[in-house]
Amino acid sequence: MILILLGSLCLLDSTLAMSFLHPSLTGFDCTENPSSVVEISLNEVKECKKSYGGPINKTVEIQIVQQNEDIELNTISCKILVERFVSKCSTFNDMQAVPNSFASFYADMTLEKCKYIIETQTYSDYGTMNSLIVNGVTSRPVLLAGSIEGTSDCTGGYYSDQFGTYSNVVVNANIEITLYKSLAKFNSKTDEIYLPTGTKCVFSKGTCFDTIRGPTFWDISLQQDHCSSSFYTVLYEGKAVTLTTQNHDSPTIYLVNSDKHAFSLKALKKTRVCLYEAFTTEHNRFFILEKSEFGYPFVKNSNQIISADLLTYVNFKFQFLESHLASSLYALHDSLIALSCKQDRQILEHEIMMAISNPEGFAFLRGGGAGYYSVTSGEVAYLIKCTPVPVLLRSTDHCYTEIPVFYNNVSMFLTPRTRILKQMGTIQDCSHQTPVKFQINGVWVAATPHFVETKEPSLLEATPFINWTYESPKNMFDAGIFTREDLETFQRRISFPLESQAATSSIIRQAMGLPQPHQIHYENFLTQASLDTIIQKTTRKIWGIFTDFGVVTSGFLGIFCVGKFIKALFDVFFVGKMLHEIFGYSWQMFACCCDSLSHYLVHDHHRKFKTRKNSTTISCPPYELQTQEPFNSITFDSPVHKQTENLISESPTLYPKFVCKPTNV
Repeated sequence: MILILLGSLCLLDSTLAMSFLHPSLTGFDCTENPSSVVEISLNEVKECKKSYGGPINKTVEIQIVQQNEDIELNTISCKILVERFVSKCSTFNDMQAVPNSFASFYADMTLEKCKYIIETQTYSDYGTMNSLIVNGVTSRPVLLAGSIEGTSDCTGGYYSDQFGTYSNVVVNANIEITLYKSLAKFNSKTDEIYLPTGTKCVFSKGTCFDTIRGPTFWDISLQQDHCSSSFYTVLYEGKAVTLTTQNHDSPTIYLVNSDKHAFSLKALKKTRVCLYEAFTTEHNRFFILEKSEFGYPFVKNSNQIISADLLTYVNFKFQFLESHLASSLYALHDSLIALSCKQDRQILEHEIMMAISNPEGFAFLRGGGAGYYSVTSGEVAYLIKCTPVPVLLRSTDHCYTEIPVFYNNVSMFLTPRTRILKQMGTIQDCSHQTPVKFQINGVWVAATPHFVETKEPSLLEATPFINWTYESPKNMFDAGIFTREDLETFQRRISFPLESQAATSSIIRQAMGLPQPHQIHYENFLTQASLDTIIQKTTRKIWGIFTDFGVVTSGFLGIFCVGKFIKALFDVFFVGKMLHEIFGYSWQMFACCCDSLSHYLVHDHHRKFKTRKNSTTISCPPYELQTQEPFNSITFDSPVHKQTENLISESPTLYPKFVCKPTNV
């Protein structure tokens, strides 16, 4: 009884702890066929180009238009969650489960299929389903294989999916269809689109997976379909000078230097803006359009407000420089490009080393988020994109560095950041000072070990550019950008990989009893706080044994008290009945509640009756012999005496006896 109560309390605590969370989240299964595999060589990084050649100048008339930064676009989301259960028809037409009977997965989805489902509100991949809810969730039970007639007739069929192939089975499924049509904000400056659920995606890809609404699609050509004045702003129209390299391996530069305008933009690739030929630039919101024989494509509005951003312009105010200065600037440009390329190569080489030492971190950086993992095979690193699958959050009695989940009724774990499914988890000591935290469905939670909502951690941010003013160096030899403590910390960080191997070898040698010149101080492994924690936990565990013993003893004591109470009720009832038979309805009946008093009253009554019986004398005249039925000549008043009288009168007369005959007065 007590164990059931404690289990119920634990279940309630776990339920309350996760009540603020949506129980379903998305993990990535890497055991299935991967979505994509990218091979990356670990031997080298491509070399930088050497030179770009001299420029070729040409004067043209252009128009610079700016796309507004925040634009609302229509998006559609279609998530088809299939939860199927496979059972087999037995000899008596009842249903029996088969191995791997339950599975859940997301159905494949494309832009065209999602459009058709939302427009017709019909889905037919698993049987025709009509009247689907748009901007909501629809659940429909379906029979995927076999047939069931009534309650006793069952016929099996053939069924196959990515989890297995079955024959002579009945497959029941629940299809959960989530359909949404909504507006999202597109930021052309960052090439990012922000979905209503808070998910951030790359706009140019045209699709991404929303963990709440599923696969989400939008039309990347919508930005060219809006040609109103509110969508594009004309920044400049007039003459410009083009700078093109001789070998045409660099984008053409459009340079403008007039009384009011001084800037340059690179024409990266051809595109169309409102059916006009245009060039994209290094800034996503700026487009270059050359004047045609019909004039400028857009009409400039002087009253239109321009979103000014000085950092997006490159000013060229030195057009009068001679060609040799231009050549020098191009040489300097080539040097800067080579230096930038060298730095990028160093970063890429560092990532190659990370692919060997830390494949998980490499996959997260190169993949751009969760769902990727890396495998190093020889001199190649494979960047693999895993399949997203639905999983359920589960509660545990321990803290793990991974997220404990259920996947297809199997206890598994999600790796942090990458969210890859794995079989085993790494147990970590639970700490309220430094708890294990995860961001689940946009909410930060801490494992203690049950999940509880916690405050968001602080985010790292890039330091903005700060205007710098020159000051004379002070304490040049004693101080610098970094303090001495910072330098010592950095030095320890660099030397740690080298010293850690020697320390590991020393520990192993001492554990094996081999000669060790330097003794290891084990007090560094345990701090005073750690020892105090161990002592406290041990004390609590020992004290808990006595607590459990007290709880069990209290239970038996309660049972004993209940039995004593029932016995007391029976005692009161029968003692009261006995007192009533002796004294009748009198004050002596209240003595039934006190055993000592009731015993005393009965004893006193018995003593008085015995004394009265011994002191009673009967005077009779001379006896005479009678053979007739005797009669009682002595009358009694008390109930007990009357009972005695009845017993005497009921005794049969077998022999003649002497009786006292009453004398008539």
